[in-house]
Amino acid sequence: MMLGGNAHGHTVLAIGHHEDESIYDPQNFIFPDGSSWVDVSFFNKKLVLIDDNMPPYQIVDISKPAADYHNLELRKMDIKSFIAPLPVHMYLVAEKAYAMAKEIFDTEIVGLQANGEKWITRLFLTGSRSFKDFLFRTDKTLATVIKNRLLSLPLPKFIWVAQIFKAREYKKEGLCAGLLIMDPTSDGTLPASVLFYMVDNNLFLHDNVNWDKIPKRVVPFRMQIYRNNLKGAWSKWKS
Repeated sequence: MMLGGNAHGHTVLAIGHHEDESIYDPQNFIFPDGSSWVDVSFFNKKLVLIDDNMPPYQIVDISKPAADYHNLELRKMDIKSFIAPLPVHMYLVAEKAYAMAKEIFDTEIVGLQANGEKWITRLFLTGSRSFKDFLFRTDKTLATVIKNRLLSLPLPKFIWVAQIFKAREYKKEGLCAGLLIMDPTSDGTLPASVLFYMVDNNLFLHDNVNWDKIPKRVVPFRMQIYRNNLKGAWSKWKS
């Protein structure tokens, strides 16, 4: 990750994020003008850095990554760029995955503006094997008909996943009310890139021209927060 400001520049290694309750604080839920949803990546959070100017495992605010520097001028540096290594054959990089999710969530027919709800999304990359293992062994809330559909869904080795939460239900042990799965080996065009999309009682399909809801309403989508893509205290720091 590159920090910069005025004539200064410095590279640091981000190895994780600080795990606390702030990400579930409603004060973080600042929605862009006219939007009914916001992704947690826009929440102010703290990163764990390895920085040769500071002791290891430095916890810094993402908006002020150099605030603890002794040099007052260097404290003004902010994040200018970052490099995130991805597995081979992953053509749908993070910014393109977010752009596709945004396009879908803002679409009139299948978007997140219905019912006057406010939504929190959580976009992440994970392995399909780990994801299905979570569904099979851990998640006890997902309806059987939906779980079976997801377990039988052909998936590439890695997948982009966006869990969709009603803002009023977004908390540490809360349940998401929707799910979007995208293929990172695709070129980022519809419909090939979207492998699954469901919000509440509505399962959406794309017919190569337009989005549509399946005619039969299914049971509501409710799923636990997925954590298998990260180590943490919850997993005793095991993969």
